[in-house]
Amino acid sequence: MADKSDRVSKAADTDLDLVSRAAGGDHAAFATLAKKYEGLINAVLFPVNVPEEDRNDLFQEGLIGLYKAVLLYDPALSAFSTFAGVCIRSSISDGLRRYQKEHS
Repeated sequence: MADKSDRVSKAADTDLDLVSRAAGGDHAAFATLAKKYEGLINAVLFPVNVPEEDRNDLFQEGLIGLYKAVLLYDPALSAFSTFAGVCIRSSISDGLRRYQKEHS
């Protein structure tokens, strides 16, 4: 039976494989990552009070952050999930600032 560290390692290996393939232009690999990180994007958006159509725009900003993470990721510096979280939050924050500027 695999212990927790083995499962975490296999999940990280899967992320690394998907990131490598997505960075190389594999759209299916990016779609898989997007599905995997959809929950994180929604968690970042949960406390944001904006109309639904603007929430969808901010969700897209989260996907842009994920894509930036794919392109810029260096496995020597952190786990992909950590780096992706930072990139996703940053992109959503940028989008929210633009939204607030446009609606003030």
